[in-house]
Amino acid sequence: MSAAGRRTSDLLSELAVGDPDGQVTFGEIFHRLEHKAFGALFLVLAIPNCFPMVPGISVITGCAVLILALQLAFGREEPWLPAAIRTRGFARGSFAKVLEKALPWIVRVERLASPRLQILTSGTGRQVFGAVIAVLAVAMMLPVPIIGNIPPGIAIAVLSLGLLEHDGRVVAVGYALGTVAVIAVASMLAGLVMGFEAIAF
Repeated sequence: MSAAGRRTSDLLSELAVGDPDGQVTFGEIFHRLEHKAFGALFLVLAIPNCFPMVPGISVITGCAVLILALQLAFGREEPWLPAAIRTRGFARGSFAKVLEKALPWIVRVERLASPRLQILTSGTGRQVFGAVIAVLAVAMMLPVPIIGNIPPGIAIAVLSLGLLEHDGRVVAVGYALGTVAVIAVASMLAGLVMGFEAIAF
C-alpha cells in the first residue's frame, strides 16, 4: 500500500525502527512522508517539541516548520525543503522514545477523526492554516527555557492531525490550543524580560 493510503501512525512507527545511535534526517522524513504532504511533515516535526527536549531542537524543527508553513500559506501544493535542512535531524533513539509517548494520542485522534468542516482544510482555509502554523513555529523557536516550545508544539501536532484527516473540528481545537500557546509563550517571554530588567536595574 502506498504511503498516501496508510495511517500516519504506522509511517511514523517505521521511522523509529533502526539503529538507535543513528540519525533520522529531515530528508528521510520527507522521502517517507511526502505523499502525506504538509500535514505529516508538520506532525513529525512537532512531536519532539511536545515534550522536554535537548536545547536547540525547537530552533531546528521550528525553522523547517516555518519554511513549510509559509509555502502552504502562499498556496503551494507540494512541500519543499532546502538541502541544508534535509541533512539535519535528530537521534533515532530519542525520536523513538518521544514517539512512544505520543503515538497513543495520535492513534486515538486518527480513530475519532473523520472528514468534516473541510472549509478549514481546503482552499483559503488551507492557506489560513499555513499562516497560523507559521505563527506557532515562530513561537516555538522563541528563547523561552524548559517548556516554552511545548505549548506551540502540541498545537501544531493537533492541527497537523486535523489537516491529515481533513477534519475541521480537530483543526478548530488546534486553533484554540494555538491561541492559548501563543499567549502562554508571550507571557513567559514577557516575564523573563521583566526579570532581566529588574536584575539589571
